[in-house]
Amino acid sequence: MKLKELAVGYIEIPLMTPFKTALRTVNSVNDLIVKVTAEDGTEGYGEAPPTAVITGDTKESIEAAIRYYIAPAILGMDLEDLPGIMAKMEKSLAKNTSAKAAVDIALYDLYAKLQNKPLFRLLGEQDAKPVKTELETDLTISVNETEEMVKGVQKKIIEVNHPDSLYFERAVFYLKPGVTQLPQEISRADADALLREAAPDKAEKRFWLRTVLLVLLSCLGTAAVCLLLL
Repeated sequence: MKLKELAVGYIEIPLMTPFKTALRTVNSVNDLIVKVTAEDGTEGYGEAPPTAVITGDTKESIEAAIRYYIAPAILGMDLEDLPGIMAKMEKSLAKNTSAKAAVDIALYDLYAKLQNKPLFRLLGEQDAKPVKTELETDLTISVNETEEMVKGVQKKIIEVNHPDSLYFERAVFYLKPGVTQLPQEISRADADALLREAAPDKAEKRFWLRTVLLVLLSCLGTAAVCLLLL
């Protein structure tokens, strides 16, 4: 079965609230979509977000890389030879990782459909039991004033400043909805204990570093006094 067609599209979905980070403000979700089609009409899909400030790839550069370099290099190739297709794509142009990733995802999606098997089985997992069906991940909060950041995520944010602590100078705790173990006003001692438990090695290293610095400063002070007496 050969690769018959490779098409590129673009979607833009407005966000209800702008998403802000230190690098940019995002007002909509923008994705470049790749569709690959086999001779029998089976289709596979992939995508890549144009994030110029992070990857250096723009909507126009991703589309151009696919249309004018990747597609001409791999169209007509046998889909049973995925390693060969990937090698040909990699050699078609340098860098342009977003464009290559979008086509890579689409090709694997198409290949799995042609084999009529879940992709994880084709990638080597024979037993379905150890395969994860759920994934715990984090939540990135848009940069705003603290009160605004808390809205919509239903999280409490507790900030503790403690420049004299061995474990931290400024700590921010994000509490899950429903968590009541920590009070709104957490004490420095409570924060010390929590961070000591979370990162004991780092805390101990910082303690010894401060101790060594104090000893060195004491020695330098003693040496200076001796020189003055001489």
